[in-house]
Amino acid sequence: MIRNFVIKYIPKITKQDIVSFAEKQKVSLSNQEIDLIFKAIKEDYEVLLSPNYEVIFSKYKKDFSKETYEKIHTLFLEYAKMYKIF
Repeated sequence: MIRNFVIKYIPKITKQDIVSFAEKQKVSLSNQEIDLIFKAIKEDYEVLLSPNYEVIFSKYKKDFSKETYEKIHTLFLEYAKMYKIF
């Protein structure tokens, strides 16, 4: 059920949504990192919502600082578990 909600929300997500969420989570993002997250969500959401999500994280890992990557990865796993995404 949540998965379907997320899929319906994807077309409406904005870069400002990403910035706002990151700020609430105390994650500092560069403009390039915001662009990459936005691109990954828009283009790869089906994989991100599957057990193969690590493919996308691996694809972008080199583009983030180690600290930012770890925070994003941890948040993703927390929310995926909380909402039983896969």
